[in-house]
Amino acid sequence: MSMFSNSHHFFFTIHKISSFLYYQNNVPNGMLFVSKI
Repeated sequence: MSMFSNSHHFFFTIHKISSFLYYQNNVPNGMLFVSKI
């Protein structure tokens, strides 16, 4: 159970980082979007 929860947390972190990089690189108002979260 803890292994599943750890891998889920790891995947979620990767997803957050890739989403952040995507908005930084592809959306003109990327910083604005990130700061609203």
